Amino acid sequence: MGILTVYIFLMRGLHPLFRLLAPFFYNQEAVDQRLVYTLPQRPQGSCIWVHGASLGELKTLEPLLRYIKEKTSLNLVITSSSQRSFKGISSFAKLYGTHQFLPFDIPKLQKKFLDHWNPRSVIWTESDLWPGFLTEVKKRNIPAFLINGKLSERSTKRWKILSSVFKHMLSCFSMIYAQSARDEQAYKEMGINHVEYDGNIKFLQGLSPPSTQQKSLFKKRLQSDIIWLGSCTHPSEEEVLLKVHLNLLKVNPDTLLILAPRHPHRAEEIKDLCLKYHLTYQTYSEPHQVQSNVLIMDQYGSLNLFYSLVPLAFLGGSLIDKGGHNPIEAFSNHCQLLVGPYHYANQSLYDPFKNTPALKIVHTEDDIINHVKETIYQSPKSDGFFKESDKILDQEVKKSTALVERMVTLLDNKKHHE
Repeated sequence: MGILTVYIFLMRGLHPLFRLLAPFFYNQEAVDQRLVYTLPQRPQGSCIWVHGASLGELKTLEPLLRYIKEKTSLNLVITSSSQRSFKGISSFAKLYGTHQFLPFDIPKLQKKFLDHWNPRSVIWTESDLWPGFLTEVKKRNIPAFLINGKLSERSTKRWKILSSVFKHMLSCFSMIYAQSARDEQAYKEMGINHVEYDGNIKFLQGLSPPSTQQKSLFKKRLQSDIIWLGSCTHPSEEEVLLKVHLNLLKVNPDTLLILAPRHPHRAEEIKDLCLKYHLTYQTYSEPHQVQSNVLIMDQYGSLNLFYSLVPLAFLGGSLIDKGGHNPIEAFSNHCQLLVGPYHYANQSLYDPFKNTPALKIVHTEDDIINHVKETIYQSPKSDGFFKESDKILDQEVKKSTALVERMVTLLDNKKHHE
């Protein structure tokens, strides 16, 4: 009996236990959808199922989702598995289609979900792969595509232990679009050949700049013209940035730090840190802004705006071993970026910019202090400062746009689904 057969058998047998335990880990809406007690109403017409684990993963698909909505009559059902960012995911997904939690990977639930939505194609992103669902999709001859496929050294070592399961899951995809040439090669070394790298659609993130009106309205809320940003930060990184900010306040007491944690629900933790360091703060959701040392982002959706207003940002998940986050929004808004040494999860997005002034690698608190001081207290950057990064971005955007257009043509091609 193979590992996959054992897995499917166990998941079927554990169904009653999932029903019993789910209410202790999920809210009622999540329980209802993960156990398929309820399903959103299905719109008429053809449907494409899109899955990403988190808001971050789904937002990388936004250029593709937008293009599908604008250029086709296809309906989108978007699933996710993260309860932590459910509100943000739900708000985002409603811009393009219907959202629900991904059901547990149990045969009865898979069938109920797929019978209801009857998708003509399936798009999954990155690495949140569930063998039961993928097996059922293949059994139904539904074309499936893995977008932004990645295979880190760590993942490769793990999957070599379960190579039969890994190869089976990936065989369920009609095509795998790797997010870098390195990832394409890693897949092929694992014996996966239906993979190609023709661009990374993460390069299309944040390319729609905020309007002049949006920027003007937000600037009126701020009580300082000397601003820097801590973006997508994680625990322990905020403490480093607040210590840096204390040092900057000695240079100019009007300096403002905008702190946007990766998970905005952590705003309360950051308030406590501000109190620990005797820093005044406000949250973004408060309607009236008064002068403070720190502005804490406590909701999703404004990073593009922040990047457009600050000369420099630190991008988190990189001073600690989280693998880093997508830098493209910063570069497209001409915001110089500081990033720590741990950015391997998005290596292909960083490498092209490492020899440009737009990106600086930092290792210590002192590194951050020195770079921020050099930037925010100096004259604005010249027009040529971002010339190299703009050229690189333009090349990558052209490749990625062509990939999106080709994908949508494939998804909308009736012959492909007959």
